[in-house]
Amino acid sequence: MSAPLVVNTTDGTCWTRRTATRGGLALYAMADVKTCPDAVMATYDELAEHGISGTADVLPMPVGSRRCEIDRLADDLAGANLSLWEEEQDHARTRLAWQSARRRAARRQPHEREGLIFHLERENRRLHAFVRVANHAAQVSHGSWEKTSTEVASLREENARLRARVAELEAGLPAMQQALFRALDRVTELEAAPTTVYRAEHPDSGITLGHYGTAVAARAHCEDMERRSWPTGTNLAFDWIEDDEDRVAELVVTAGQNEESTTGYIVTALELASEYDEEADE
Repeated sequence: MSAPLVVNTTDGTCWTRRTATRGGLALYAMADVKTCPDAVMATYDELAEHGISGTADVLPMPVGSRRCEIDRLADDLAGANLSLWEEEQDHARTRLAWQSARRRAARRQPHEREGLIFHLERENRRLHAFVRVANHAAQVSHGSWEKTSTEVASLREENARLRARVAELEAGLPAMQQALFRALDRVTELEAAPTTVYRAEHPDSGITLGHYGTAVAARAHCEDMERRSWPTGTNLAFDWIEDDEDRVAELVVTAGQNEESTTGYIVTALELASEYDEEADE
């Protein structure tokens, strides 16, 4: 049995045969569609699933019968919303084309079908993962926005305070530099100046008590040594006789009602040079 040229489905659509598959199956497209890709055309069996109201082996008459069909459709659609009808027809055609394409995909090789299913499932998982991540990020951002705003405001205040402190330090920097330079000059002056030490000794016995950085410390050592040579409880009065030329001070003591007498203890001021003098030994 050859495939008919015209097929009318129960939904009132007229289909005409346009071409055939490699296997010889006739492919139909809606009569109102001038050109139609093979991928969205339907086979006779697919049209039969929607219900066939009639078939013909010849094309409809272009004038009289076509006009009668238009009049009949106009009477049936009287009072209906034409735009809504066209939209429904578009949905029906799209649905039928999609079902046809899906049936063709179902007739593919099993490994192609499985690969397509695997690809769709993988993309679906990626989409769900992206949605979960986006939702979580939105919740975190919403929950921490107020905290972040507070922290930013606090950091801005701290930054302003630090900037003010830096400006204050920069304003006082010249005075600090001058004070530092004066201190360095004083250190240099002290390092270049000779150092004086004081030697406490008893020359008659050849005993050197020690060297001190101050005359007070050297004299205290001599007085203590002289005090030990007298009986405990003796009232002693010490005095120092200084020789400015030799820079030597000699200790004298007055014990009770006795007259002043020398002790033999002296303190000598010694000057230590801070640099080597080549002519000092000449």
